Amino acid sequence: MRVATVCPINKTTIEPDRKRHEWRSIIQEFALNTSTHGIPGIARSQNIGMIGMVHDNTQFPMIEFAGRALVTGFKHRMTYAKKTIFYLRAPYTTCNDEIPPTMQAMFDSYPDVEYVYSEDLCYDLCTEVYTYYTCGCIDPKQWNARSILLPQTDTIIVAPLCNISDTCHTQAAIVLMNSSTLLEKYCSYCSQQCSITDFIVKSSMWKAPADWLMNDIKTFVKNSGILLPKDWSTNWHSHIHSNYLSIELVHESILVENYTQIPAMGPVTVLSDVGGQTGLWIAFESVLSDVVRSQPARSESDRGGALELELAFINTNANALGISIKINPNGLALLALVLINS
Repeated sequence: MRVATVCPINKTTIEPDRKRHEWRSIIQEFALNTSTHGIPGIARSQNIGMIGMVHDNTQFPMIEFAGRALVTGFKHRMTYAKKTIFYLRAPYTTCNDEIPPTMQAMFDSYPDVEYVYSEDLCYDLCTEVYTYYTCGCIDPKQWNARSILLPQTDTIIVAPLCNISDTCHTQAAIVLMNSSTLLEKYCSYCSQQCSITDFIVKSSMWKAPADWLMNDIKTFVKNSGILLPKDWSTNWHSHIHSNYLSIELVHESILVENYTQIPAMGPVTVLSDVGGQTGLWIAFESVLSDVVRSQPARSESDRGGALELELAFINTNANALGISIKINPNGLALLALVLINS
């Protein structure tokens, strides 16, 4: 698969203009060459299309598990709403947002980002540590988890990827998850998150591109300098339809739904006979209650910063490429890609 850059995403373009509050959207078009920059292992399949997910800037995108499949030849509309759950910290719960060293080693591979602790990711990483000890390699789909911190040491190594046809890594994961003893040994540092952010996405799509855009796309592709299929001159119309993909990302509401866990104190009177004498014992019962607060996000800090749309290409002849586009939380983003197979 060969594609070309239509318009690059840059920091100046994606940052919201605080002086011009009337600016509420970002419209960008771009594409990437997946044949030369493909990442091995992720989202490789017998399909052609993309995988996308919406997440916060600080939320590590586990796109291979949480992504949505997007097919070419259509414009995809993704409307999202944000929901966050906040849990109480000790002594009420065991939640802990401290990033373990093995997770920090993984985050260090991503420049200019500040990801927070993820319970799901933590269990993925400790699974790969056990897999390495069992198989001498790790799951090839977890190519970004190759930095392994050896247990009870400060040594970090880069683990090799297992062969995709080798079932050792699959069996190792099953054994670990079914053994409380092994989980305690390899995953004891994986605590509950103190907050969980989720985006409820409603998706729809319609055919694209429109006929009146076809000639413009044809001209762009011809002038881009990319290698075209041999039958481009006669079948360019078909190639564009089978390789064009557009994404429209829309914020559904200014309301952000917050579920906050708070402690509530209620007196409980207990009468007890101690040593033959009747005494009045007063105890307090600590009750954890969930309070739902649905409120508008009044500022960038209320919204948790900008959002990101995480994408990955899928093609039978090329590995997938993960890309990340920051989205202004107040507006709408349109992403259009022309992917030319050669």
